[in-house]
Amino acid sequence: MASPGGWLSAYADFFKPQSNVRLFTVGKNGVEELSVESLSSQGNISNPGSPCAGSRIYVFETRGSRADLQGTAGIQISESLFKTICSTWHISPRFLEQMSRPGALPRFEYLLEREEPTVKISKLIAINIGFRWGSGHGEFIIALGKYSLASRTFSMFCSSRGILEYDGLNSELLRLYSVSDLMERYEVEIQRHPLTLICLLMECCERFIDIKSQKYNLNMLQIGDSLQALYPSAFAEWIRSWNINSAAKSTQNTLLFDCYNDVTWIGKNCFELMDICRQYLWLSEYLEKSYHQTIPQSIVRGLIHRTEIHSRILEYLEKMINTQFSHQYNYLVQKDAEVSIQISRATKKDGESMKTLAYLTLFFLPITFVCAIFSTTVFNFQNWHISNSRVVSPGWWVFVLSCVAAMIATLCGWFLLVVRQHD
Repeated sequence: MASPGGWLSAYADFFKPQSNVRLFTVGKNGVEELSVESLSSQGNISNPGSPCAGSRIYVFETRGSRADLQGTAGIQISESLFKTICSTWHISPRFLEQMSRPGALPRFEYLLEREEPTVKISKLIAINIGFRWGSGHGEFIIALGKYSLASRTFSMFCSSRGILEYDGLNSELLRLYSVSDLMERYEVEIQRHPLTLICLLMECCERFIDIKSQKYNLNMLQIGDSLQALYPSAFAEWIRSWNINSAAKSTQNTLLFDCYNDVTWIGKNCFELMDICRQYLWLSEYLEKSYHQTIPQSIVRGLIHRTEIHSRILEYLEKMINTQFSHQYNYLVQKDAEVSIQISRATKKDGESMKTLAYLTLFFLPITFVCAIFSTTVFNFQNWHISNSRVVSPGWWVFVLSCVAAMIATLCGWFLLVVRQHD
């Protein structure tokens, strides 16, 4: 489940020392690892101002543990060591201030260093460049460095967690255990131009989005199958061929809401990466136009194209999620309608029963009333054939009066009850 990404507000919180700290270099002998203590000696690090025949690249890497996904997104070394790195490589404090600004985690920054102008146009001597990106505190990458044009030396600091080594597809080909793995795979391209390394790190971010998108697509297929979505027969057969199992009923709702949250955040990260790539291309065009300096562009142009594709896929996944929400809602409405039908049928049966009772009461009540009168002494049918004897009792009016009084009392009580209920 993705966590909201953010940059801390206190400068001291950027520095969280980690044990996984390494220093690499790329030169004529390929990728080599140097001791971190060599930073304290200027002699072991090439002077950025001295020209040399080929490119020279230094990468100081710190990496957080995958187990520490709740850790802070920041520079994972001590503040003193970080200042030593920046001082040794002559990275501008102003550029570091730009890179450590509070706000959202994704950011692209650059700072151009120029000679003191002796003519109207000053000469460009170095490019400070960097970006930070990630889906949250558990998964992020921060890369910043300085490229000296005269010596063709690129000194870069990289702090990451969960981006380079992320492998949701369980493919060893896609897994990178360190920046050194990336440099070994693309050593020729990096030697051709050191800033290619920045582009390759952006490509790792795009690969992260790609794998995440495929993972969420797989989750949606599992959810759709478990919720009995109406798939065409050919599509359902294709799902079975890939051994995509239905999500458990006990977890499908949780998985659906998790997918909604994850797709929303990764879509945001996709647009942020696209914006970083566009800012990089703008910088490359500016350098070429103003200083006749070229930096790699082809990788980043391809990244923009692919991130646009990812954004469309994520939009499709978001529509799939909304469809599943609609399916869930309609399913609940259908169940509610079925219960309502059952209730209405039971109510109809109750009404029919009450109607039957009313008819029976209507039929038997007059007979019962007559029988009740005949059972009293109001009528004495034994005197029917006896002369000078009355069949009807002289006190018959008492019975009638009692019935009328009881009826009036009942009607008055009912009327008062109805009035109180309305009030």
